[in-house]
Amino acid sequence: MLHAIRKKGARPYWIPPEVLGELMRRWDTDAYRQLQARNTAARKSTRGTFLHTAGGTTFPEAKLRLNHSLGRPSRMDEFFEHTHTRKEDRT
Repeated sequence: MLHAIRKKGARPYWIPPEVLGELMRRWDTDAYRQLQARNTAARKSTRGTFLHTAGGTTFPEAKLRLNHSLGRPSRMDEFFEHTHTRKEDRT
C-alpha cells in the first residue's frame, strides 16, 4: 500500500498532508534507498533460514493440508520443514 503511494506520490484521504510530506522526505534519503535495496535483495534471495515457501497459503491452511497429506497430525519439525524448504529438493 505504501509502495504505491511512494511511487505515485498521490495522497490518499486517510493520510494527513503533513504525514505524507514527512514520509516523502524520508523516502528521498540515501539511507532509505540503501535499506530499500537491501530489503529488495533479501526478498529475492533463495537462501536464509527465514525463507518460507507457503506462498499465499496461510500457515493454518498449510498445516491442515500437511496433516491431510500425512494422514495424521504433523509434528512441529515436519511443519517447519514443509513451510521453509523448497519442495523440489527440500533445501
